[in-house]
Amino acid sequence: MHIFPTTHKRRKPLGEILLPLINQLREVDHWVYTMKVKGHFFRENMAMLKEALTKEFMMVDRTYRSKVALNTPMNLRKALRLIDHNLILEAKAENGFPAFHLFRTSGYRDSFVLETYYKSPHVKTTDPRFVRVDGHMGDQILLDLSHFREDVRKVLEEIVNTSELYEATDRTLTNVARVLRYHEHEDQLPVLLLHDYGILNIPQILTVLRILYGLQFKYYEGMALDEHTIMFFNQIYGDSDLFQYLLKMDRLDDRKRRELTTKARSWYGPFLEQLDVQLSQSVFMNKDESIELRGVLMGHYKRMDWVAEYAHFNPQVTEVTLEEMAKRIYEQVMNI
Repeated sequence: MHIFPTTHKRRKPLGEILLPLINQLREVDHWVYTMKVKGHFFRENMAMLKEALTKEFMMVDRTYRSKVALNTPMNLRKALRLIDHNLILEAKAENGFPAFHLFRTSGYRDSFVLETYYKSPHVKTTDPRFVRVDGHMGDQILLDLSHFREDVRKVLEEIVNTSELYEATDRTLTNVARVLRYHEHEDQLPVLLLHDYGILNIPQILTVLRILYGLQFKYYEGMALDEHTIMFFNQIYGDSDLFQYLLKMDRLDDRKRRELTTKARSWYGPFLEQLDVQLSQSVFMNKDESIELRGVLMGHYKRMDWVAEYAHFNPQVTEVTLEEMAKRIYEQVMNI
């Protein structure tokens, strides 16, 4: 990596500083698309992909210029750290082709994704709520709030000065993360997929799962929701029942919160057991073959739209027990 002095004094927006890198990633993905999707595995296209990966380009910030290339990831990551030490470029192979994800994290303990600058179209995301990052101690799973960023910015631009909008958006997402990290967990993925594709149609199942998971921790101690966090859960997040629960928790005194936590721990086990029963139900994938719902999730989780269209559920299996349990738990939580 070659670093040169520069005369830039005013800091440009990060997205603008990263544009040379983003353009290079787009060029790589163009040739990946040409070969992977269109099937044009010509020698010329392979050569163009190699050229895009090895081509040097300049990263320019206020105090330096760095000459880097995608095929020298160590140098590229050093350049990114000099721009912002919370920038991460994940480079992986997807079916033999390079794939990239460029994003910025909050940078502190229990880090999460604040902003995504580029993501290769062929990157496979099983659960959009999380990002898996390669680390020195193994994979780390980060909560990803970047897909909420534009919605948060649009709401905040009505109430904060333009000069403060970027920082206010970061602050709001950070405060939201402090709440959501106790309610969102990658182990909820099977229920999330079944819910999103209309296979498990129980309105409050995700809400109750989030609430009971959260109440296993003492996160509520010192809990205080600011107006922007309340705005997020009210207008953006999309779970009105969870929003009402958070408002209630914000108003409860510590004694009531401890009482609710004790009760929630006794509800959590039976609720998970009933959910396990639900995942054990049979699904007919064709006239002669049936498989447990959890087996469908393990084998076809990347094409749940196909499962939702073609799978036929055993008519003898009913969701009533789980639905009644979810409804009863939520009522008990809200009436404490």
